[in-house]
Amino acid sequence: MTPIPAQIKSADLNDHVQAWYAEFVNIEQSDLFEMTIAENFMNIEPLIRLTCAKTASLMWGKTAEEIRDVFGLENDFTPEEEAELIIENKYVEES
Repeated sequence: MTPIPAQIKSADLNDHVQAWYAEFVNIEQSDLFEMTIAENFMNIEPLIRLTCAKTASLMWGKTAEEIRDVFGLENDFTPEEEAELIIENKYVEES
């Protein structure tokens, strides 16, 4: 396997890893997370990087609300807390 970059630059995992590896992690989201937990437990670093890159590609270019939808997460911030976080992390939008 070619090394996986620390930062991905697009949502297409094929831009970052060889086709076979991209297809290997083209699985149900719940299975992807279970595999990541197992790899972490067994300390299989190349596979951890691969499944984390796949997870990152699922989030690439999405808003916080879209990411919550993809992963089935509930927004636990009040509107005031969310507004404060946006102001504090404005640099993220700029990059």
